[in-house]
Amino acid sequence: MLGPVHRGGQKIHMHDVCAMWARKVFHEPDTDQRHKVVRAYTRSRGLLCSACQSNVATVSCFMEHFPNVNHYCCL
Repeated sequence: MLGPVHRGGQKIHMHDVCAMWARKVFHEPDTDQRHKVVRAYTRSRGLLCSACQSNVATVSCFMEHFPNVNHYCCL
């Protein structure tokens, strides 16, 4: 798990693999930090998994026009 990452007064926890495969999150190897995790979490709250129809899906194609989003475990 990653976290807690602070978003305002809220603490966010996110699976490492979900953050790793989320669009626009990147890993800084020198510090072992993931960047833009809060943005990925916020984006994922409104996305439904194409496989199971539950929310908070993070894995999508890096091509902007491909509509499907999935949970890592639903791939």
